[in-house]
Amino acid sequence: MSLVQKMKNIRTFQNMSKKFDVTDKRIWIFSYDVLLSLMSLYIAVSFVLGDRQSLVSPNFMVKQSAILALISMAFFLWFQTYKGVWRFVTLRQCALIIVTTALASLVYWPLLTLAHTQPIDIPSIIVLVQWGTLTFLMILSRVLRRLVHARHLAYEADSQLEIPIFRVILVGGKIAVTNFKKSYEALNAKRYEIMGIVM
Repeated sequence: MSLVQKMKNIRTFQNMSKKFDVTDKRIWIFSYDVLLSLMSLYIAVSFVLGDRQSLVSPNFMVKQSAILALISMAFFLWFQTYKGVWRFVTLRQCALIIVTTALASLVYWPLLTLAHTQPIDIPSIIVLVQWGTLTFLMILSRVLRRLVHARHLAYEADSQLEIPIFRVILVGGKIAVTNFKKSYEALNAKRYEIMGIVM
């Protein structure tokens, strides 16, 4: 293999690594939403069927969960719900989640209620409860993250108020003073109030 071909292979591998970077928050958000879709089905079946849930085959639940997960993944990718920044979640993003989960549940509905061979009827209300549960959990997660972020910012603001402020006069060359001001302005906690500059 030539050196040029080896370099091309390395670049290809690097590009693939960037696309599937496990540190990318969007991958974790997407995986978390898919996990919620799986949980929502079990919650809905338990809530609606109650004691009759034991009559439903575990294999049936596993297959239905996998089908729901695949449908949800398709709609999550289509509407790109995983790209929203949780700490800045808006009503528009919440509305997008409602529409996305509604479409996924609508497509999934006939597969659960009609195409099965279970000894008991699977009522359609399970899909409605599943949609409501999934929507609630997805929105709740994002709203809680926003509240925690806002609380953190408020705490930082209060902490900065407790830091004593010293009034100073900068003395030095133009370049040194300019560099100091740039570095100082980038800090979150500011302990000095610049009263004047002497060059």
